[in-house]
Amino acid sequence: MSPGFRKDRMRWTKLRSSKNNPYNTGWRNGNLEADSHSKRLEVFRFGMLWGWTQAAIGRGPVLRITPSGVSFLIFMSDPFASSRSKLAWAKENLLPDLHRRIEEFGNLNPYAKVIEPDPQTPGWEIHKIKLVRPFPEAFGNLVGDLVGNLREALDTAGYSIAVAANSPRTKNTAFPFARDVTQMASSIGRSADLPKEIQSLFCGFQPYRGGDDLLWALNELCNGKKHKIVTTMGTIMWRGQASARGYGRPFSMPDPHKWDSTKDEMVVISLGPIAVPDAKWDYNFDFHPFVAIHEIPVVQGKPVFAVLYDLCCKVESILMAIEAESRRLGIVK
Repeated sequence: MSPGFRKDRMRWTKLRSSKNNPYNTGWRNGNLEADSHSKRLEVFRFGMLWGWTQAAIGRGPVLRITPSGVSFLIFMSDPFASSRSKLAWAKENLLPDLHRRIEEFGNLNPYAKVIEPDPQTPGWEIHKIKLVRPFPEAFGNLVGDLVGNLREALDTAGYSIAVAANSPRTKNTAFPFARDVTQMASSIGRSADLPKEIQSLFCGFQPYRGGDDLLWALNELCNGKKHKIVTTMGTIMWRGQASARGYGRPFSMPDPHKWDSTKDEMVVISLGPIAVPDAKWDYNFDFHPFVAIHEIPVVQGKPVFAVLYDLCCKVESILMAIEAESRRLGIVK
């Protein structure tokens, strides 16, 4: 608990106001005397909700303390500034950082050609491309941070609308992601404290599988941040050019070539026993590796950078639509 505060049963009591803080006006019986610049502030105890309290904010950022963490909301002159800030951080900082790290990993020559005997067919050998350097966990961590920022940008937009609309409650203001269209009716309850027009707007974005699949994938990536992202990202090979020629040896070649993310390898070609003394074989394959996301339907096997860029653009367009509708309704001036 922060210094200067103590819990008084179900209320928060401020012990002393700082003379140097123009926004401190004193807590009394769980309520704060508001000055002329008052705004609403949700007050939570970490881990569980204790109640809603009016807070005098003035011209400055709002510290939002919720069971999921702490974030700063800046909505004094622009209610959507915090949402845009989270989006900008994801798009202009985290995304370029991920791209740079992926390029650096590729420059380390993390792949090697490996020839192994075929355990299923005696006399045959399997030619593979294998990942010989550890796959950086930083990739998964960056993806988790990025998609987390994008989802929080949408949630924060809802909260800011509730504050601007002077909603009596601001607990249920999250963006209503759903598993599918049948769950949408219950998921909209997560936005129950928003004006009905905004709830309808949120439903119109179809944030469920079978509606806007990219939005659904955003929520799935966020939910898998701690348990999936690092393990569901792997290397995929795209075959640009391929040639194989020779005689005196039987061969087999997968078509198409597929990367085995469980073994971090890909079979290129299998060659059989030498049938004639002067047998010759030569092949040349041009593969282009890229990092992809696995186990998340809709985006599975697609380049992670392209998917994340599309998600940034998607969230940006939604924020623009939310702001436009809020201004049209007069919620935001």
